[in-house]
Amino acid sequence: ARTVTAVGLVRALSVAIRMMRADDGRPVGATGTALDITRRKQVKQQLLSSQASLHQAALHTRTILDKLMDGGITINLHGVLESVNRAASIAFGYAPHEVIGLDISALMIEPDESQHDSYLLHTPSSGQPTALRFTRELEAQRTAGSRCPMRLPVPGTPNEGNTPPLPVVLALTPTPQAR
Repeated sequence: ARTVTAVGLVRALSVAIRMMRADDGRPVGATGTALDITRRKQVKQQLLSSQASLHQAALHTRTILDKLMDGGITINLHGVLESVNRAASIAFGYAPHEVIGLDISALMIEPDESQHDSYLLHTPSSGQPTALRFTRELEAQRTAGSRCPMRLPVPGTPNEGNTPPLPVVLALTPTPQAR
């Protein structure tokens, strides 16, 4: 329900009415409550608008990433693949749904495959020098068994304080022979 205040403000209300009955069941009155839910509705509308904006931004970013010539994979701080662009999918021969959720080391060959988790254990926020502060050149395993080069450009500590580091982005550049 809506109401207009004496000063002309429109307010949204949640109204509940309960019929009061006599012992024989006939109505004898009513009681009710009205709760001003204007702010709740405003916040809900702002949330829906923000979600729509975030969705549009994600679609925009996805479109840009899929148009890149170089492959790109994003992983979280635990090394789990979160996204794969079209060029990376073609370079490795995997559909995104086949690798998203896997550990990035599943695409690596030895010795990088077994060593990668130890790099992740020394997170940039620990202050310890690790391989996660420069670009690593690796070889990756494709579905057909061939190999292609992979660059792992990873920042050190992008933020100070308690803010966690940003997700890692992997740039994959197959050689012309692998393409």
